[in-house]
Amino acid sequence: MYERSSRMKKDTTFSYVSDEKKILKYLTLGINIPISQEYHKYIIHDLRFFRAQSIVLKYKSHSLGHVLVYDEHEHNPSTLYFGYFGVDQHQTDFIILLLEELVSYGKTHHYKKIKGPINIPTVIYGWGFMEEGSLEDLYAGRPVNPPIYQHIFFNHGFTVVNKEVSWEGPLPVFDPFQLDGYNFQDYEVFHPQSISELMELKPIFQQLHNENMPPGSIITPRINELFENYVDYIIRYGGLDMFFFARHKPSNKIVACGSNLPNPFRKDHNGKQDSFVAFTVVINAEHQNKGLVILLTGVNFLQMRRRNMRYLSGPANNSHEISTHVARKLGLNDLRTHLILELNI
Repeated sequence: MYERSSRMKKDTTFSYVSDEKKILKYLTLGINIPISQEYHKYIIHDLRFFRAQSIVLKYKSHSLGHVLVYDEHEHNPSTLYFGYFGVDQHQTDFIILLLEELVSYGKTHHYKKIKGPINIPTVIYGWGFMEEGSLEDLYAGRPVNPPIYQHIFFNHGFTVVNKEVSWEGPLPVFDPFQLDGYNFQDYEVFHPQSISELMELKPIFQQLHNENMPPGSIITPRINELFENYVDYIIRYGGLDMFFFARHKPSNKIVACGSNLPNPFRKDHNGKQDSFVAFTVVINAEHQNKGLVILLTGVNFLQMRRRNMRYLSGPANNSHEISTHVARKLGLNDLRTHLILELNI
């Protein structure tokens, strides 16, 4: 494997592309989810925000491989992120050459670690190399790749830093207010009625997520600063009711919230979307262990059912016991697994 890679180097070159519109044409080398024109504005926003670059592998002038690189652009950033890593026909030798160039880039620019794949904007293109045995149908945020990618990365010293499971199945529908053993009279769940109302709720939405998300579950770098771009996408392809909040009536405080992502890649026989990603549910620490996960999940699913949704996928870190318990209780199965890798350099 390595001898053959060495011989091919003489005919292999790498180009670095920083123009966002030029980058768009290379992204399809690294992902199965469509890079359609209608998504270009969301992609370009994140490319500009992170000042991302494409590393393009060319063999005898043909573009055969691609990886996107970026960082958080803080003072002296330590982590190099990568995404959209792919090679035409998944050829082993070219995967190795592209990976070696990625590591070389990280060392040359004095990063301490390399982490990915994280495909910005993640609300459309997701993250991770897919484990063998996962479902391979087209779904938002669920890239597909053969296992040769992670095997080569492991051989080059990368290790798994996040293992994300997708819990999936037919949409469970239940009325949480009718369940025995729960009393939700002190809480009300609501959806924002306008974009301006959602923007007013933005600080509490972000605070609740920042303070209550499980460790390691926030994967997209600088996610708070991408809020408006992601909201624009979610509302256009989903709707305002993809966001939901719970208010504690006695204190009049918002103590929980959550969000869904649209899946514009699956439609029913009438051409309507019939699935979504149940993305987040977070609850203020003082109000946890009161069944609010069931309350928000139940109200959210009832609303999605009214919107023609019949199927869901929900990501969760495989070590998060609460998510696993709730998913199994709802009759969902872990049908896809994606690995985010890291290398200390």
